[in-house]
Amino acid sequence: MTRVVLGVADQVIASELRSVLGEVEGVEVLYVADSSQELTWAVLRENPDIVFVHDGLGPEPVLQVIRDLSLRRPASAALLVTSGATTQTAMSLMDSGGRGVVSYPLVFE
Repeated sequence: MTRVVLGVADQVIASELRSVLGEVEGVEVLYVADSSQELTWAVLRENPDIVFVHDGLGPEPVLQVIRDLSLRRPASAALLVTSGATTQTAMSLMDSGGRGVVSYPLVFE
C-alpha cells in the first residue's frame, strides 16, 4: 500500500486529487492538509511514501516547505502540483529536494 499525504488549500483541487488517487489501486490518502504547518505536522506524524504539495499552499513558501520535508523525511517523495509547470519550476523543485511535478488539471495517466 502506497501511503499519501496531500497539502492542498483549494478544496476543489484536493477533491479532484483524492478522486484521481482513489482510482489507483494500492494508494491510500492518509491526510489532507490545508496549510504548510498542518502539512509538516501530518508528514511527520504519518510518515507517508508520497507527499503532494500544491503550489498555492501557504503561508510558508512551497519550495521551502518541500526542502524542510525532504530533510526531515527523506524517504517521502515530495511532488509539486502546479498549473504552471516549466523547466525552471522543475529545476527549482529538484534543488529543493522534490522528486517531480504533477500538472494541473489532473489526468489519470
